Amino acid sequence: MPNSNGQQANDDDYAEALTPKDSAAFANRASIRARVGDLKGADSDFLKALEMDSHNAAAYSGRGYLRLYLGDNKGALSDFDRATALDTKNCLAFCGRGQARAELGQREGALDDFNNAVKLDPNNAQVYIFRGFHLVRHGEKARAIADFDQTIKLDPNYALAYCYRGKARESIKDPKGAIADFEKVIKFDPQYAWAYYRRGQARDALGRRNEAIEDFNRYIRLMPRDAWGYRARGFTRHELGNKKGAIADYTKAIALDPADPWTYSARGFDRAAAGDTMGAVHDYKMANKLERKKKRPAIASATASATTSANTSGTTSATDTNEVTLIEDPFVYRYACRVLRKAQSTFGPPAVPIKQLLIFHRPGPRCQTIMTDADKGTFCIFVANEINDDKFRGTLGHELLHLLNSRLCDPYVEGLCSVFGEESIEADTALDAERMREAFHKLVLETPFYRETYEMIKQIQATAGTGSVASLLRYGVPNQSFGWMHVAAGKWLATLPDDERCKVASIVHKYSDAIERLMPKNGAYEFDKM
Repeated sequence: MPNSNGQQANDDDYAEALTPKDSAAFANRASIRARVGDLKGADSDFLKALEMDSHNAAAYSGRGYLRLYLGDNKGALSDFDRATALDTKNCLAFCGRGQARAELGQREGALDDFNNAVKLDPNNAQVYIFRGFHLVRHGEKARAIADFDQTIKLDPNYALAYCYRGKARESIKDPKGAIADFEKVIKFDPQYAWAYYRRGQARDALGRRNEAIEDFNRYIRLMPRDAWGYRARGFTRHELGNKKGAIADYTKAIALDPADPWTYSARGFDRAAAGDTMGAVHDYKMANKLERKKKRPAIASATASATTSANTSGTTSATDTNEVTLIEDPFVYRYACRVLRKAQSTFGPPAVPIKQLLIFHRPGPRCQTIMTDADKGTFCIFVANEINDDKFRGTLGHELLHLLNSRLCDPYVEGLCSVFGEESIEADTALDAERMREAFHKLVLETPFYRETYEMIKQIQATAGTGSVASLLRYGVPNQSFGWMHVAAGKWLATLPDDERCKVASIVHKYSDAIERLMPKNGAYEFDKM
């Protein structure tokens, strides 16, 4: 990793450079931590930034957005007031204050802030979506759609603008336009459940009920614990005359959300039509009881809300359950620096220079590498294992290789990363290193998809050699999915000698069916089977 002079920094220098030294650096790290879910750490860094420089407008603005997310609208408003006073040209601070004012019921003040933001930066796609969302909330849907149009004109790949415009089009009885927008969203992210739900509603409005059922099925697969999908599918089944299916869906929705009166009422209607009079009477009674309960003054909840607001100082209980935490141990970054140098000596320089690396611990089944800011060369790695876990160094090595091109989403690359993760493990003793390799190797072999890609690359490497396999990373091409890339393996294969080419193609064919079956269905992965 190069230092600021373009020279190779040593491990200690790089690890030391990751520790913020001034207010701006703390504010920058806080923003990254907030973005990836380390909310408690972000709040701490914003506080340090402001302790070091009480006139840091970016820190006030960043903490304002964090407080907005945590529901502390009064605290957010205070931060945005400071930010806009210190920097009268900060359009995003005005947008943030507009959101805080909107949440506090200050409708006109919020609109003034959004209008100011548009004047300050009329070519910023994001400011129009803020104002458009505010206009929708207050019934000005035509003006809101015009703002979403402008967002999309400035940034045709702004998926959230299509989401909001689709919903607004739905509300003005334009289901065809809504469907077009939700289809665009699904193209950007085939795993975005909400887009299937909304497209299903729009299709239902057009009488395309079987297609709506397909969308609700997809939503339920993605969100099996959410009652809304079952309610929506139940209603569409009701419209199709499928009373039994509708009753089954409403029953599932009630099990997930037993406090919704509408679902009881809808199930009661279909039970009555199916001849289940006793069941229908029970459901109508429950619906009536829940409706009366909803209309009672919520004294207890109002008191709890007031208590929460009074005690909030930038963090809430949401941070208590937060699982994403920044790893700050300098050893981890020194180790990462050594492994990255090894990766670059084998695979070549990174597609985007790596200027800042933040490594997080995030419990769960998956590790991940993301680039948070291409201009700044800022990258984040999420590792599921604890530092003292024998699998930690192997999984970290896997993710570090991804840094060389974090946009490559490809089975060949996953296999390369797993092989490199195993081979790059270093430890104080040979016995420790061997134990860690065995632990990581076992993890890979126990994980479908990663096992197949690992074994495929191992066999290709044995046939074509490490140098030839390493050159795969140089054959990245754009995917159909926005922003991602895959390896054009056929072009790479053409560079191999004839005898190796046939053997490698045979190895790929051996694993291709299993890899395609197990490959993540998130729309990002593509697999060139040569």
